[in-house]
Amino acid sequence: MVKFLVDKRTELISIILALSQCNNYAEEHFNLDIKDDYRMDVVDYFSKFKRHPSILLAKELGEKEKGFNYDNPLLLALNLEPNMTFKGQLSQNILDEIENEDLLGRFLYQVEDFAKISNFNDFYIKHNPYYQSKIKQLSSFFEVKNFAHFLENYFKEPATDKFVVNIIPSLTNSNHGIKLEDGVWACVGLPSYDNKTINPFDDGYTHIILHEFMHSFVNKNTLKYLNSGATLNIDKSLFRAVKHYQSQVSYINDTVVRALTIRLREKLYGIDKDKFFEIEKRQGFSFVREIYNELLVFEKQNTKWSEYFPNMIKAFSKSKDFLREGKDKI
Repeated sequence: MVKFLVDKRTELISIILALSQCNNYAEEHFNLDIKDDYRMDVVDYFSKFKRHPSILLAKELGEKEKGFNYDNPLLLALNLEPNMTFKGQLSQNILDEIENEDLLGRFLYQVEDFAKISNFNDFYIKHNPYYQSKIKQLSSFFEVKNFAHFLENYFKEPATDKFVVNIIPSLTNSNHGIKLEDGVWACVGLPSYDNKTINPFDDGYTHIILHEFMHSFVNKNTLKYLNSGATLNIDKSLFRAVKHYQSQVSYINDTVVRALTIRLREKLYGIDKDKFFEIEKRQGFSFVREIYNELLVFEKQNTKWSEYFPNMIKAFSKSKDFLREGKDKI
């Protein structure tokens, strides 16, 4: 079963980031200049709190080398209790990702204060009909019964039965996959064309949800492979040409995830895979087809995903474009 929700904590953090414009990442992905009714309500309601300490601390965190990038703000948000309080204990996964434990703690205490003085809970309750309409809209796109069973059959190993799609209405052009103790989360934003009719195959919400879920099946295996002492040659220009991908590991992870997403959508919905290969190549992910072909081999093996995974990474070297002069090792 896949559960859909709008989590208070991640929506609050997203609004604070949007108000802070704390770095280029926040400016792009938390864009309150988009003129839909909900984001206009966010601006009207919360702008008077722009000088709150939580906003200033968000800016400070955004300046850190290991700061508010990618999944980190959402991981941090989930250190709050459901009632928006912070008990003073940060989870290890966020400490592994962001430096300065003291600053993180001070920030979350100020987030708790921001929620109180702004009456965020009242704002959330008032907009609950909007949230429910988006939950209904997106859940109708992702109708996969026995999803965990489907993944267990595909990966040939146990999968959690707790999959959560967390819709973040103030998040515009970004989506994140997070692995937590209570399951796998796909955190998805609502893009600028949100008020239009969304088609799951043209606009890709089924693609987005699968993509974010697949990170939990890929990222940990990449790290395990590399921590085992394995090396792989890669030309830096291949991943640096893709916006926001400044490390080989994140580029490799997302390439495998994109190939998996295409393959699983093909199995579930019968999509035109060649169309998506071309889309990924235009975006700079040149090896999706090679990984897809390796997935076809994996499906014929009586081998668990985690055991076969090194072959996925080695599949990169089957492309002539992968190994170039001046290559680096990871």
